[in-house]
Amino acid sequence: MIQIYLNPTDSEVQLFFDKMDLKNGGQLKIYTVDGVVVFDEKVFLDTVNVDARDFSKGIYMMILEVGEERHFGKLVKINKYIVLKIKLRYILFFLNLFLYVCPENTTPIIFYKQTNKNIMPTNFYIWFVAALIPMIIGAIYYHEKVFGSAWMKVNGFKKEDMEGANMAVILGVSYLFSVFIAFFLTNIVIHQSGIFQTMMPDVMESRSAVQKHFNELMGQWR
Repeated sequence: MIQIYLNPTDSEVQLFFDKMDLKNGGQLKIYTVDGVVVFDEKVFLDTVNVDARDFSKGIYMMILEVGEERHFGKLVKINKYIVLKIKLRYILFFLNLFLYVCPENTTPIIFYKQTNKNIMPTNFYIWFVAALIPMIIGAIYYHEKVFGSAWMKVNGFKKEDMEGANMAVILGVSYLFSVFIAFFLTNIVIHQSGIFQTMMPDVMESRSAVQKHFNELMGQWR
């Protein structure tokens, strides 16, 4: 089966032909649902980039003929505004999840203010610092003098392909998701956070037995 990335797409897609013998080449064809051929080329590499910007919106079938074997794939071409809408939905989903998980008596992120001493203090600012770590590691790892050149070669990229990328958007979205990862890791790694969640909502009630027990437990860890 042909692996396709990104799919659905509004621009270029990358095709992966894993475990296929392409020494003698293979004929790649892309059809519309009406049977019209919009792409017909011979391929010799296990990774191929296809420019789908001129394709009309709709569903396309891919067929790679390698000798007597046939491999299939399906491509969906959508409007670039729909792609943006999907990305925004993912961002809003994680943002809503973040706001849902945060304690009710705190203000999220940079407006954070601890108003209840019974809740374990959280340093929200450290998330933004921690989010820089994978960005720094990635900058080193993907540098052309480290593994960047090998990565581009394996994926069939060239320097010219990377020049047209909007790095501000790519790095901005990457950093945003890195902040989300730092947030979720906080709740997974720090077991006191899990204790607080298991005692909800009674732990929020002032002078309740559950809150008293929680305060005594937290006092042992401070």
